[in-house]
Amino acid sequence: MNRKIYLIADASEEFDVLHLKLEQALSSGVDRLQIFNTEGANLDQLFEIKKLCRFYHIPLLIYNNISIFETLEADGIHFDAIPADFNKKQKILGVTVGNDVSALQQAYKLGADYISFCSVFPTRSATACELVNREIISLARDYYDGEIFLAGGISEENLDKLTGLDFDGVAMISEIMRAEDIGKKINNLKTKLSAT
Repeated sequence: MNRKIYLIADASEEFDVLHLKLEQALSSGVDRLQIFNTEGANLDQLFEIKKLCRFYHIPLLIYNNISIFETLEADGIHFDAIPADFNKKQKILGVTVGNDVSALQQAYKLGADYISFCSVFPTRSATACELVNREIISLARDYYDGEIFLAGGISEENLDKLTGLDFDGVAMISEIMRAEDIGKKINNLKTKLSAT
């Protein structure tokens, strides 16, 4: 199975460093990019990130910020809970889910294109997420027919613990953004994901 890597990056990181890391990641096979911490972010810098995504033909999603999503005309938006009055139009819509089956049902009802289970493993990045039971991930296809991503504490070392689960990709922050060689890290992750 050709599983995807969904990179999540922090807009508050020093821009020159962030831009360099994103260029390395996007040119190395990341399939999707989400930007968080966009409140008060420099719009010119966000447009530079959008331009980079366009160059590599990678969808750009904004986390939980409708105003920035609309200003940038980004490819999609990710919510922790989809507002009932949100009009997704032709954009990518994603939502974080946990152990509550009703969240899966709501994601389906509101037309989410993908869900992201958080947190699969303990992590410092996703502090607001509960640890997700493997059983609920296994049941997800019964309630939801879009793409399923797994997030939270996933690393090259623990990818094999995801064997047997039905999912379309993984969402990562630290594992990629803190790597010494981002291209090599992504290549290793893709190789391991294809064997999972």
